[in-house]
Amino acid sequence: MTSCALNRHRFVAASILALNLLLIVGCAPRTSAPDGKTLLVFKHSKLFGDPAPLRALLTDFERQHPQLEVREETLPSSSDDQHQFYAINLQAQSAAFDVLAVDVIWVAEFARAGWLRDLSALLPVSARKEFFAAPVAAAVYDDRAYAIPWFVDAGLLYYRKDLLERYSFTPPKTWDDLVHIAGEIKRRELGMQGFVWQGKQYEGLVCNALEYVWSNGGDVLLDGRPVIDSENNRRALGFMADLVGHDGVTPASVTTATEEPSRHVFGQGRAVFLRNWPYAWSLFQQ
Repeated sequence: MTSCALNRHRFVAASILALNLLLIVGCAPRTSAPDGKTLLVFKHSKLFGDPAPLRALLTDFERQHPQLEVREETLPSSSDDQHQFYAINLQAQSAAFDVLAVDVIWVAEFARAGWLRDLSALLPVSARKEFFAAPVAAAVYDDRAYAIPWFVDAGLLYYRKDLLERYSFTPPKTWDDLVHIAGEIKRRELGMQGFVWQGKQYEGLVCNALEYVWSNGGDVLLDGRPVIDSENNRRALGFMADLVGHDGVTPASVTTATEEPSRHVFGQGRAVFLRNWPYAWSLFQQ
């Protein structure tokens, strides 16, 4: 999602609607670019894949607003590091950036802290049907929109098609299928890991855990009430732990793994299955 830093120096909002990047500039003083234009600084994480589409959007925006210049500045790929950067700078009311890309779980926190501008005029109820429901819900806090959906991610299961075909397996349809296939191939292939994912104590581990919880009929909130302490959730998290312990299809090193280390293990051909994000696909093809 994109949003705008709210500080005493300037107000800037960014949104991506359809295929256009829309930057809304307030009337407070701006930083001047060397050519005399108003400079807008857009902070976001490193984007894996082809940078051309975003650059084309920014170029088109600058063409439509010749008095403005947009400068991209990238942050580390780790969402935890990004969050720390934003929290420190926004708390200090830094004027070092105008537009920021925020993860879905930060919107309520940042809005409650008074760090984001109300963007409800850019995302009225009538326009929200143009987006998937979940990103819109994440952008709204206290009935006000503080961000605009930019792009969405989804957890994917990658698998070694060659190994499954070699041992006459089809792609798994259930977690039990995955454990069985991973265990069988791991037993027959020397040095092969069964299933790698993101198990370090950080946000990525929460994403992984929620997938087990939801696929087992569990949940975190129900009608606004926390329901994390449930039998379905206990079974789901117990299964997750057993992948490393009892079943042994996941190496113990997964407890230190983020996206990139786990991607490299699979990309080097050393694992049957990998849970990761869509960005990994194009890197594997390369």
